Amino acid sequence: VVRHRRHIAENILNHKCPRCSKVFIDFSGCTALACSMCPCNFCGWCGADCGADAHAHVAGCGQRPPGLPDPYFVPFETFLEHHRLRRGREVEDYLGGLEAPLRAQVREA
Repeated sequence: VVRHRRHIAENILNHKCPRCSKVFIDFSGCTALACSMCPCNFCGWCGADCGADAHAHVAGCGQRPPGLPDPYFVPFETFLEHHRLRRGREVEDYLGGLEAPLRAQVREA
């Protein structure tokens, strides 16, 4: 149970650089993100490593919510809500791979 809770906390609930795994906490409005630890530029929607520049990917990312007026800049609340929903889906997907009794124990922990 402890191992599964740790996995959820460290690998799903944290928004991390896809290259070096440094936890990302500094959102400035632009969803083309740059890691402060390594030279990775990544998508703020799906987390894809985009190499030297994430802007082209971000503008057409399939996880970008529809109807946003700007291809790159979004209010912090929009960013938070997107990742709240993403984390919920990913936790449920992870728990779905566990046997029912263990899944219940992890949910309770």
